[in-house]
Amino acid sequence: MRSATLLPDPAVLTVEQILAEPDTSTLVVRTTRPTVCCPDCRHPTERVHSWYTRQLHDLPWQGLTVRLRLHTRRWFCDHPACSRRIFTERLPSVAPPYGQRTIRLATTMVVFGIAVGGAAGARLLGELGIVVSGDTLRRLVQALELPVTPTPRVLGVDDWSLRKGRSYATILVDLERHCPIELLPDAQAATFATWLQAHPGVEIICRDRGGAYADGARQGAPEAIQIADRWHLLANLGDLLERLLVRHHDALHQVRLGTTEHAADEPPNGAIPPNESDPQPPPTRAPSKKEQDRQQRRARREARYQAIHALHREGSGIRAIARQLGIHPETVRKNLAASSCPRPHRRRRITPFIPYLRDHAGGAVRRGRWRRGWFDRRTSCQRHSNGFSPN
Repeated sequence: MRSATLLPDPAVLTVEQILAEPDTSTLVVRTTRPTVCCPDCRHPTERVHSWYTRQLHDLPWQGLTVRLRLHTRRWFCDHPACSRRIFTERLPSVAPPYGQRTIRLATTMVVFGIAVGGAAGARLLGELGIVVSGDTLRRLVQALELPVTPTPRVLGVDDWSLRKGRSYATILVDLERHCPIELLPDAQAATFATWLQAHPGVEIICRDRGGAYADGARQGAPEAIQIADRWHLLANLGDLLERLLVRHHDALHQVRLGTTEHAADEPPNGAIPPNESDPQPPPTRAPSKKEQDRQQRRARREARYQAIHALHREGSGIRAIARQLGIHPETVRKNLAASSCPRPHRRRRITPFIPYLRDHAGGAVRRGRWRRGWFDRRTSCQRHSNGFSPN
C-alpha cells in the first residue's frame, strides 16, 4: 500500500520524538483530538480519564523497521443512559482495537499474501524490512471478508473433492464472470436447492448428468433452464471411444499389420524394384533370449485374460477377481472390456521417427546401397529430429 505521509493519519496524530537505533526507528506519537465519541452510545465527550501507551508496527522506511509508540487516552462517557462509563480512544484510520500493527501495514501484508502466498510473501516482505511469518500472512488472508457477489444469471455447478473418493462438496461458479462464488458443504440435492431458493434469479444451470444436481435444480429453481456441461460431454465421449477401441483392439492391430506389410511390399516412389542381384534378407534364425521373454510375457497375459473371463462367467465381481488374481481392479475392467487379450503400449524414443525411417530407408535397402544409404539417412534423421541419434 502506497502512503505519502509519515504517520498513518496526521489528522489525529502528532510526532513528539524520533528514537533512532541501528536497524529500527521508533516514533513517539500522541493523539490530538479534543473530543471523541463513545463506541456504544456515540455520544461525544471531552472529559479525559487517563493516558496509556500502545506499541504498533508501521510501514518501514527504506528497509528500516518502524515502530509507533502511541500515547492515547481513556475517556469518560457522561451520557446517563449509556452502560459504559470508561472507554479507550478508537482510531479507525490508524489501527483496530487491540491491534499490534497499523492498518496500512496489515493491508500491505494482505496484498503480498494474496499475490504470492504465505512463505514466499514472508520472504519478500523480509527484504523490505517487514518481519512476519508465513502463518501470519495466511491468517490475515483467511480473515478477509468475502465480497458480496450478485446472483449469477448463468450458474455452473459441479462436485468438489474434499477428500478424493471419500467426501465431496459442491462448487458454484458464475460462468459469465468466470469466478467461483460459493462452496456448499456437501453434494446433496437438498443443499443445492436451498441455495437456489435463497438466491433467486438464476436463469441457466450448467451441470453434469448426476441426478442430485438435477433434482436440486428442479426443486430450487424450476423455471431455470438446465443444460449439460461441455466438459462432461467431451469426457463421456472420450470414455466411450476408448472402450470401443479397446474392445476392437485385436482387429485394429491386424489392420495395422496388414497395412504395414502391404506398404513394405510396394517400393516407394522413385525406388528401383529389387532384382535377383540385390542382397537378400538373412535366413530365419532361432528366437533370441529377448524374444523368448517377450513370448513368455505374452503367454502370461493371455492366461490372465482367460482367467479373468472365466471367473467373470462364474459370477465373480471385478474386485473379487482382482483380489483372487492379485491385480488392480482397473486391469480386470480393461480385460473384460476387450474382445481379445490387450497388448501393452510401450512408447520408445524412436517411435515418432519410425514412419520416416521406413519411408526413407526402404529405397536404399532395395537398391543395395546399405552403408551409404544408411549414413545418408542417419544424417537426415538427425536433422529432422533435432539431434536425435538412432544407435
